[in-house]
Order: sequence, then structure tokens, then C-alpha cells
Amino acid sequence: MLLFIGILVIVAIVGIVSYFVTQQRIRDMRTFATVHSLTFIGNRWDLGDCGFSLFDSGNRRYWRNVLRGTWNGLPVTYCDYTYVEQTGRNSVSYSFSNVLTPLGTPMPWVTVFPRSALGALAERSIGLEICPTSNVRTDALAQFLGRADARLNDHPLPKLLRAGIPVSLSTDDPAMFDTNLSREFSTLDDMGLRKQEIISIAEGGFSGAFLPPAEKSALLQGFRSKAAALALL
Repeated sequence: MLLFIGILVIVAIVGIVSYFVTQQRIRDMRTFATVHSLTFIGNRWDLGDCGFSLFDSGNRRYWRNVLRGTWNGLPVTYCDYTYVEQTGRNSVSYSFSNVLTPLGTPMPWVTVFPRSALGALAERSIGLEICPTSNVRTDALAQFLGRADARLNDHPLPKLLRAGIPVSLSTDDPAMFDTNLSREFSTLDDMGLRKQEIISIAEGGFSGAFLPPAEKSALLQGFRSKAAALALL
């Protein structure tokens, strides 16, 4: 009984938080519309799918916080758009911010995908501290890739870095994994990273350190000076 009550309380809290977040978004969009001389239409959508396949996606579709008016001389319509894909009892929602305007010129067809977790990390500059040797020896890499024979050259680190995510290296437990930071950096060759990418990872260690900004900046500048003296930059 207590468990059931606890679940009800959690559901109620989530619902209340969701309501207040939604209401705040509406207030923000109304304010934006007023400041920029746009009309706030609310949740009324009268433009159909606009020939845009995104607006036909999913089992259910919602257009919210619709704004309309002129922006830099162009007629524009903005909306918060969400579509839901439902399979049985499971459902996944995808949300987008959309601006529609006639450009008066033919445009190439563009396929739009939901923003991935990688995109969110890169957009917010959320750094990842990665321990390659530990990832291999604990089978974390094998489990992630679903391959028992996963090796360092299969590591997703290059993909993360090239997606714009700040990356730094660590040793996890040097004694347990018989490694040190120099050996961790040597693994980057096995992953096929270029010199400038390796330098970027080294700099990421300073940028992501839990230190006051002035100390981080001084350490980073010191590293760059030594790297330049070694013709690494």
C-alpha cells in the first residue's frame, strides 16, 4: 500500500512540474512575441504539413506556442512541434523548434533527425572524462558495442571528439589496470586520432578541471607554450 501511495505521489509531482514548465514556456513565448511584434496564436495550427515530412511523422503530432508575423522583412511562422511514436504501451516523443518562411528560391531536400544525446553534449559543451584501458579491461567497451572482441581501435572516443564534445583522459585505477596517463594517451594512436586531435584532448583535461578559471587558464597557457616549443602546435 505504501509503495502504491509512493508511486502516486511521484506521478503527481512529475505532472505538477510538467504543468509549471509548460506554463512558463507559454509565458516566455508570449513575452518574446510582444517584444518582437509577433502574434501569439497558441496551439492552433492551420498550415497542414507544409510539404514537410517531419510534420507527418509519428502516431500523434502537436503544434504548440505558434507565433506569426514578420522577421527581418520575411513572413515567418514559429512553432514548438512534437510527434510521438507509439508501439504497444511504449511511446517516445521527439520535439523540435521550427521556423517556416518562404525563401522564394528552390531549396535542396533536407532530412531532419531528432537531436541525439551527442548533439546535446556538444551544444552544452559538457565534457566527458574517458578511461580507455579501463573501458577495455572491465568489458565496458565490449558491452557497449555488443562485441566480445572489442579493441581500442573500436572505441567511440574519436566519434565523440569529432562530434564536438570536449573529451579528456583519465586512468580510472592505475594500480588495478597497470596504466598511467602517458599510456592512456598512447592508446589514442590505436584509435587513429590525428596530432591536433590528441592536443585537443590534452587541453580538455585543463579546461574540464575543477579549478578556478584563472588557474585553469594559467595551466592551459603553460601547456600550450611547452607544446609550441616542441612543435606540436
